[in-house]
Amino acid sequence: MRCLKCLILVVGLLLMVDLTSAEEISEGEVSGEISIQEEVTTPQKEASSLTPKESTTFSPTLFIFDEEKSEVTYLIKKTLEPRSTLSSTFTKLIREGKTVYKLTQSGKGNYDKYEDITWTVEAEMEEKDGFLLPNYSIHTLFDNTGKTIIKYEKKYDYDKEKIFYTATDANGKVLKNNTFPMKGKTVDDFTMVSFLRKFIPHLNEEGYKTYYLLTSEPKLYKIDIKVIGEETLELPAGKIETIKIRIIPDLGLLTGVAKAMVPPTYLWFTKKEPYMWVKYEGLECGLGSTHIVNYITQSQPPLPTE
Repeated sequence: MRCLKCLILVVGLLLMVDLTSAEEISEGEVSGEISIQEEVTTPQKEASSLTPKESTTFSPTLFIFDEEKSEVTYLIKKTLEPRSTLSSTFTKLIREGKTVYKLTQSGKGNYDKYEDITWTVEAEMEEKDGFLLPNYSIHTLFDNTGKTIIKYEKKYDYDKEKIFYTATDANGKVLKNNTFPMKGKTVDDFTMVSFLRKFIPHLNEEGYKTYYLLTSEPKLYKIDIKVIGEETLELPAGKIETIKIRIIPDLGLLTGVAKAMVPPTYLWFTKKEPYMWVKYEGLECGLGSTHIVNYITQSQPPLPTE
């Protein structure tokens, strides 16, 4: 009983820290800004004019192939029971003379508090100051009849140094409308692994130790990266030499307590270029969500194996 009371106290403290450390701009400041709905839908309308590039090479600076496709399996960490599956495509495109990377994903199964659903992700990323950073991301959840449950949209405005977040229901009613300051290199749940590939050959170097993560809660966390070391994984895709890292939310004085009470978050990337993401272990989508493991079962180009 004492342990349960301690856990409740710690979670309460973490939630208080989330609210204060996120440095969220008040909702009142959102009015007067360009609507995220207008900003986000523009790239979608231009999709037909995007020109695919060949998929035989990868960027020597961003470590991203011109086109990547993968199948991902999600398991419940404790029981290793199947939870969901995901198909993902990441493509290099040319739009109005600029190089962008388009992410599209479709998932099926259980996610967050929802069961037997499907979801889609659409995001666009672009090289900025040598890093692959998001322009926008859209995450939509559907029930088993195909009806929208909720849609999360994030728009990154680098000129105004702000991030616009909205969550809307099936009828388009705005459930949440928030603006966050852009305090540094910032990504979200879906653009994080592509962004982090640039970090792998530079781990422990200045400029490659921290970043910011915007979740769908929404909360903005400063993240510290800890290098765990090399590890060989045996997965359906083969036997893979990887680099394992841990990402740790910086919660100030409560960081140590959080590390002890909240499941750690680990990511694995291939040891060889182009440092492809291989596996994830941690909370599914925020504090209190399911502790999961997910990994690539198939990919094109293939993961480098022994």
